[in-house]
Amino acid sequence: MIALSLTAACFLAVDAFTPIRAQMERLGKASFVYEGEYERLDERKNEPFGKYPLSGQVEVDFQSGTATWSDRIPDPNGLNLKETTVTKKETRAVGGYRGSEPAMQTRSAGGHAGTRSHGKQPLGNWFPMAAFALTTEAEASQFNHEGERKSDGRTLQIYSFKQGRDETKYFVDVERNALVMGSEFYRDGKRLSRTTATSVRPFQRPNGTSIWLPTRITMEMVAKRPTGAGWVELRDPWARWTYNLVTSTVRLDGEAPARAQVQLKRNIPTQDELNPPAISESSAPRALPPEAKQIVVDLTEARRTISEADVQKAILQSTLREPPTDWSLRFAWGLVIIGTVGAAVLIYRQRCSMEA
Repeated sequence: MIALSLTAACFLAVDAFTPIRAQMERLGKASFVYEGEYERLDERKNEPFGKYPLSGQVEVDFQSGTATWSDRIPDPNGLNLKETTVTKKETRAVGGYRGSEPAMQTRSAGGHAGTRSHGKQPLGNWFPMAAFALTTEAEASQFNHEGERKSDGRTLQIYSFKQGRDETKYFVDVERNALVMGSEFYRDGKRLSRTTATSVRPFQRPNGTSIWLPTRITMEMVAKRPTGAGWVELRDPWARWTYNLVTSTVRLDGEAPARAQVQLKRNIPTQDELNPPAISESSAPRALPPEAKQIVVDLTEARRTISEADVQKAILQSTLREPPTDWSLRFAWGLVIIGTVGAAVLIYRQRCSMEA
């Protein structure tokens, strides 16, 4: 028994993501419509003072590792639709304006990170099962198993995913197809947000098995970053997102609609982070010719001479209790400035005539 426990512990240490990966491979496709709201809260009273509706559609292929989602969210600038498709290789996103064709598009890295980098609230933030399905082998090595905890009579496994300054902790019910019951996002050791699945239920698949999905998810921001300071954790949240799955729209496996691949249009500006434009020789910075370098040196020397004149002016004024009112003093000061500037110009001309 002890030997088996040690073997299991060593296995988890080598590849902590293996139990989650095994659950994802047993699942097929899932699609659903979601509705909800975004609330701006008063931290002192934990009361909303602004609400905005949320809606969209999600399609996930857990086996192939593909996710497509759309966000329809009111925006002061009129941007109310964003469609994103993520695979393990890349992320393609198209944004559009109300009543018009898509006006911008991006192409960037995919995988686990891709599900958490696009949209008003990226899918991977509030539906982590999609992030699990798209986790690459390289990203899987960044998962660590940190123990377990009990919640409502269930045993949840704690996994952490670290990437640079960021860390996400997932509380996973592995026995229920790696259903994520909650998560916490940290940056520089400070907890910025927390996500909780407040309601879950099984849905029957065409093959007779079931898949557990969260039907209500809340995500709260619990830290702020004051100007010129680091993140500060708050006692109460200052923003909350609530997502409700419309259960009548859930479609599984063969019943799920075909994935709507985002198409990049040629006539729309594209920001391609995977293939940034190369710098041509014509646009590359050129070295200055010798004569231009000498001009720069001369102008620098002239500026230094003028600066010395400013110093002399300051010294002269500091010796006077009041600004000069005598015309003779003003005349003398003017001659100093004119003479200094003239000397600088004369030096420049002499060097130019010597080079000619």
